[in-house]
Amino acid sequence: MLPPIVFLPDSDIKSILDFALLQTEEDLTLLLAGNTFLINNYSALCTVIRTLRADFEPIRQEQKAKAKASRAARTLQKKVAAQAAASVAESGESDMESGSSGDDKENINEEHVRNEQPTGIRLRINLK
Repeated sequence: MLPPIVFLPDSDIKSILDFALLQTEEDLTLLLAGNTFLINNYSALCTVIRTLRADFEPIRQEQKAKAKASRAARTLQKKVAAQAAASVAESGESDMESGSSGDDKENINEEHVRNEQPTGIRLRINLK
């Protein structure tokens, strides 16, 4: 009796599991033509592959959905960051246009600062 690695080597298993390559039994025959141990078993192996393809399809669809959601989240994060940066740039321009240096303590409304929604931008102020 031969060990499993001789009967069905890892390289053949990897080729079989690449479902995009295998659409028909003839594709399987061409792919595994070098494996003399499988010559009379292509039909049975093709049936198993079709079953595996059906079993793996929901997993593949779930992975695609997760990847799509992840891409959408990254896009949203980038958009929010860009909007926040634009908002900060606009407020800096308006301060410069009005002649305000931002040093006037009377212009800061503490209640407004406390109620402000976080933008993801951190500001460090050195009060020396």
